[in-house]
Amino acid sequence: MNQRWVFRLAVITAIGTHLLLTVGGIVTSRNAGMAFADWPLSQGSVNPPGWLEDGDKASEHGHRLLGALVGLLTIALAVSVHKTDARRRVRAFGWFALAFVIVQGVLGGLRVTEINPVLALIHGCLGQAFFCVMVALAYLLSKDAQRVPETGSTVRGFYVLAIAVAFTIFFQIVLGAQLRHQNGPILAHLFGAMLVLGSILWMLTMVAMRHGDRPALTRAVYVLAGLLLVQIAMGMVAAYVLKNGNPWTMTQSEVIWPTLHQSVGALMLATSVVIVLRARHRCDPYATAVSGVYA
Repeated sequence: MNQRWVFRLAVITAIGTHLLLTVGGIVTSRNAGMAFADWPLSQGSVNPPGWLEDGDKASEHGHRLLGALVGLLTIALAVSVHKTDARRRVRAFGWFALAFVIVQGVLGGLRVTEINPVLALIHGCLGQAFFCVMVALAYLLSKDAQRVPETGSTVRGFYVLAIAVAFTIFFQIVLGAQLRHQNGPILAHLFGAMLVLGSILWMLTMVAMRHGDRPALTRAVYVLAGLLLVQIAMGMVAAYVLKNGNPWTMTQSEVIWPTLHQSVGALMLATSVVIVLRARHRCDPYATAVSGVYA
């Protein structure tokens, strides 16, 4: 497998991980994490009878199947990176991703066997972190990470701000997970949303005023700002649905909107990680191109 196909495999694995997060969000919204009391099998079977006919079982077993698929893709990716990439740190990062997905799978299983909602919260937050790991690995295999960056204004200050934004978004995701899994304080989540809004507006202002000569940075920041607008709208709709929906039944809207809100949050976090990596690449004025740049 050549470098071009390894990059594509990394992108596919990252997409699969985001889909896995989305289905996991459906499981949380439906409160279906204990639809099966055993693990890694479901009712003692890889394909339990009738699982597609029950919404809770379909979402939980579908989540398990997708998790297994992402695990297999990560194994293939780690091996492929080790064989094709000359950079030691990138090869080590590929094996780190594999170790991460194994730990995440075990945590998901312990959540079921130990009937522990705290593990469900940790599993959800680490799932977001693993998605970022996969996106970061895909970036490291991309053309942008393997060529000399364009010259222009210094980006060290922007790089520090980008790190702060990424941590702020992850902090907000943790607060959201507490709200969903443990009925945490809504005010804390709203406060986190204000921090995210302020930090992204600060980043948007900085990139517009100082780094217009860095299109790779400006485009990514504009994407993040667009996702922020979508996320605000999703959060408002999700809050309205959860407040005014029928508390005795689980309607489709009560599942869809909070799950979409979570999924867009994951995209925001991943985008912020890409911004950090792009800025870091441009902090080194002596960066040299890697042979075999592909796409």
